[in-house]
Amino acid sequence: MDIYKVDGKQNPADMFTKALPKDSLTRYCQQIGMTNALPSDSS
Repeated sequence: MDIYKVDGKQNPADMFTKALPKDSLTRYCQQIGMTNALPSDSS
């Protein structure tokens, strides 16, 4: 096993351990393939 330091601006695991601004959270969700399962409010 190799262990590498990952910069906080590139580490999607941060979304599970820190309070993040919306843009960072959105970027990390996209990086791991997480999508919104709820319909959007387009009324």
